[in-house]
Amino acid sequence: MMDAIIGLNSLPEGFKTRAPQLTDGAAIAALVNAEAMNDGARQDTGIDDVTNDWDHEGIDPAQDAWVVCASDGEIVGYEIILNARSDGHFSIDGYVHPAYKNLGIGTHLLRLIEARVRQRINDSPEPAHVTLVANTFGTNTLSRQLFGAEGYAVVRQFWRMEIDMDAPPAPPTLADGITIRTAVVGQDDVDIFNTFQDSFADHWDFSPPTYESWRKGRFETAFFDPSLWFMAMAGNTVAGVALCRVRPDQSGWINTLGVRREYRKRGIASALLRHAFGEFYRRGNINVGLGVDTQSLTGATRVYEGAGMHVTANFNAYEKTIRSGEHPEQDIL
Repeated sequence: MMDAIIGLNSLPEGFKTRAPQLTDGAAIAALVNAEAMNDGARQDTGIDDVTNDWDHEGIDPAQDAWVVCASDGEIVGYEIILNARSDGHFSIDGYVHPAYKNLGIGTHLLRLIEARVRQRINDSPEPAHVTLVANTFGTNTLSRQLFGAEGYAVVRQFWRMEIDMDAPPAPPTLADGITIRTAVVGQDDVDIFNTFQDSFADHWDFSPPTYESWRKGRFETAFFDPSLWFMAMAGNTVAGVALCRVRPDQSGWINTLGVRREYRKRGIASALLRHAFGEFYRRGNINVGLGVDTQSLTGATRVYEGAGMHVTANFNAYEKTIRSGEHPEQDIL
């Protein structure tokens, strides 16, 4: 029905589009990993990563996600609205299996998701500036061509940085009055949330979540491990946090590393990073990675390089305006 209404290009004969089902998690994870392998990146997406996206606040996978199946039922394409913010920002994510490129599947999925966002646009009150934002490998020529053809422009660049440890990492050096401890669920939850908010207030495109939505996205996941949540303490005050997890390929992942502005320039980020490295190494997770904005105002890339991390992949953030309105000014690269 939607295809006919919005005039989408039809898929090649034998392919069909449908909403994802719970049983599709493994196949979608395999699709994501196939594209990662094609781009020379780690294949570290698991079923829980896929199904966790379906639980995001304001997302209904029956209407906000699609898979494209080949004639034999194989899932060869996937698209989802990851986040639908009240300020009009829609984060999207999509994949096409490398063996099925150049068949129009990516175009079909991008137009499907744009049509869905236009249906949802009333959720973003005037005069909000409504945009679609997607990340893709910076080295992927086909993705660059696809997004360009559909009216997207690059607005930001990100790196994936990693370290491979063949020996115990150097212990953290702590500034006077700073200690690091593991978080205690039920005791530290609100303090961690407030530290997250304060640490990322000046981050590009940051929109403060509610405590309830943040807690659901962090605590109510299959990969939540509070023994990998670390807090830098200045007395009784939380100065910074490192919230980590183990990925399906047994690599470590630092999902959030933030330091409150008043505690920056004291080596706290580096200390949290090295503390996390030490715990991952102790557990046998010798590869550790994270994602970083290449234009971070805090100089995060220098901190990570100083700790021995190196760039393993680069990503472009593409944006398309769906409705013009009030929005913070951002530089186009």
